[in-house]
Amino acid sequence: MRQSAIAVVDGGEVLEFPWSSLYAYCGPTQIIASALMFRLFIRAFRDLSPGGPPDRESLWFLSGFPGTGIAECVELVTRIRSRHPERYSVDPGICPPEAPATGSGFLYFEVQVGGRRAGYWPPRTVFDDTFRENVGRYQNGSGTREEQAEYLRYKRGIADTVLGYSEDSLFSSRPAAPV
Repeated sequence: MRQSAIAVVDGGEVLEFPWSSLYAYCGPTQIIASALMFRLFIRAFRDLSPGGPPDRESLWFLSGFPGTGIAECVELVTRIRSRHPERYSVDPGICPPEAPATGSGFLYFEVQVGGRRAGYWPPRTVFDDTFRENVGRYQNGSGTREEQAEYLRYKRGIADTVLGYSEDSLFSSRPAAPV
């Protein structure tokens, strides 16, 4: 069964974040990051907290990519960056060779819930040379209005692809040593 929202516990209350919440927070410039992080948190929380939603106070996050959208989604869902900045780090050097490269890192993420930690990365078939070329050329707003409109269509297509994967098939994973 496909999960329709990310769930975390904060102050004893369960909070839920459907994909539309991540998208609304980050906006269309970060549509791919919103989709990727939505799917990542659902998978990681299911793997690492099978008994129910994790408590925000038990979370740690490592990213192999310094992107703004990733950081924004992590903050929205986990509040790590504002409450426990020492539990959020970016380290492209820790990524496995299978993780897709970006212009400034790798799409590799480690999520920790309590004493359980795992690393996750999406397929290179989605985040390929065309992805890197388009992001490198247009993400900063370069190009004509028509090129930017085409780029947004392209990003919506990637986001739809990411959201269309089954919960178990988007990310490869590996165990990681907890902090």
